[in-house]
Amino acid sequence: MMDESRVPPNKIFSSTATGGLAQYEATISERRAARAAAETSGHAGPQAIGLHGTWLIQTEMSSYVIDRDAATLQRVPGQGVGMDPELPGIAWVETLRKDGEIVPLLGIDVCVVGERAMLLIDVRGDGFPTSRHTSVVRAITELTGVSTAD
Repeated sequence: MMDESRVPPNKIFSSTATGGLAQYEATISERRAARAAAETSGHAGPQAIGLHGTWLIQTEMSSYVIDRDAATLQRVPGQGVGMDPELPGIAWVETLRKDGEIVPLLGIDVCVVGERAMLLIDVRGDGFPTSRHTSVVRAITELTGVSTAD
């Protein structure tokens, strides 16, 4: 039995629920992996963002233009490719600070098809990083001849 006193307060856990949190997370992970495999089996595009160039990242709920050379990011909310109807999730798009604006990109922890992207950006303009976690990345496309530095 899991010691619930060791569960971080921001995590939802119920040892009385059928299957519990571990079963729920395993089911979601399996469905996402199967969906990603099916989506990418005939997809000739990249599965991860490159180190250079400008990239269009399409998540379930929004789109992002990331310019690796200029180290910038622009989020366009509501322009995603849709959610998997078999997965539980939100039915709305959150409005975030600096939506539609080009902001400094400080780093990318994860950005691959089938996973949630984890980005570090400078929303405040003072170099203090803000961690931005996206909905599941559904497609990654390199944009040739495009730069946010122009």
